[in-house]
Amino acid sequence: MREYSLGSAEDMSTTGPRQAPPQGGVTWRAAAISLAVILISAPAMFYGEVVWSKGVWSSGVPASWPLAVLFLLGAAGSVPVLRRFALTRRELLTVYCVVLVATPLLSINVIFWALSQPISYYYFAQAFPQWEGTFVRHIPTWFSPSSASAVEGYFWGRASVPWSEWLLPLAAWSSFLSALFVANLCLLSLVQRQ
Repeated sequence: MREYSLGSAEDMSTTGPRQAPPQGGVTWRAAAISLAVILISAPAMFYGEVVWSKGVWSSGVPASWPLAVLFLLGAAGSVPVLRRFALTRRELLTVYCVVLVATPLLSINVIFWALSQPISYYYFAQAFPQWEGTFVRHIPTWFSPSSASAVEGYFWGRASVPWSEWLLPLAAWSSFLSALFVANLCLLSLVQRQ
């Protein structure tokens, strides 16, 4: 029979005995599993979105992928053989948040839209002059390079990259994606205690 101790007098407070502080969710296991899922997801997304797309997977990363990873990791922890390697709730939440943030950033729809789509408006404005007066003039200057040489060089090649024109758009889009990542980390810290 086990003996249970209530603890010493200094361990007791108005709420009961002191408990050990909870273990954090960012462990080496959670980081390794997150990295493995990302390394598997990147080529799978490339294949699904670029090679196999043909209208089947054209909407980008399925929103259910992070939930599927969470479900698979949770289910693997319930298998008797793998039970001792099961992830804690905090580790599962960490993996889920990393996959939730990283996989859309790896998606061609995010990368393609952030780089190629904004500059294409200026390119199409050359073919459709009505775009210049009705649509293109409303695009902010930080959105993408707008000079004719940068636009033609991007689409036709055979030109060096005008980095001075790309610095502001790359900084703006990188700051947006970084803010998205930080917002998800803040969400993780908010729900981690629960």
